[in-house]
Amino acid sequence: MDEDNGVAVDPHALVVDGVASLRHLRWNDVIHLAEPTLGMGAGHWRVSVTHDLRPISTDEAAAHAAEGHAIREAHRSPDWEGPFALKLGGLRLDALRAALAALDDVPGGALVVITSAEHPWEGRHSPAQTGIETGRYMPNPGGGNYGDLYYDKYDSAEDVPEDAVPAVFLSPCN
Repeated sequence: MDEDNGVAVDPHALVVDGVASLRHLRWNDVIHLAEPTLGMGAGHWRVSVTHDLRPISTDEAAAHAAEGHAIREAHRSPDWEGPFALKLGGLRLDALRAALAALDDVPGGALVVITSAEHPWEGRHSPAQTGIETGRYMPNPGGGNYGDLYYDKYDSAEDVPEDAVPAVFLSPCN
């Protein structure tokens, strides 16, 4: 089977027989899903170094068992509410509607700029902070489809060019 078909799984998404949590599995441990679960196909899955799950063939699982390793049955946790094995990040529509309704002091002609979410720590795998901020936008005079963002909460009025336009910065997800 293809090693690139790995999936990241939240430790709370699956219940694994014989261990307290999915977190307690070690590298190269194998689980078996009797039926498709949370976007993963039925079959055998091996724990990778990064604790992602990678599909393996029935023959590979049999060889693993022949070496004396346990193959543990796993199934969806009864407490897991999402459709995937990871919680979905992003800005919910209800939150977007409420935030936009609260922006009554922003002119209707303000530009809506889609930005990536901010990461409080280094690296793209840190939790992203989604949201809506107000400020001003200045296009790049040298060309291109980007410009400078000036956030009301960060930038002082002296730092913002006079001809920058009012803007709402929408940061929905990574």
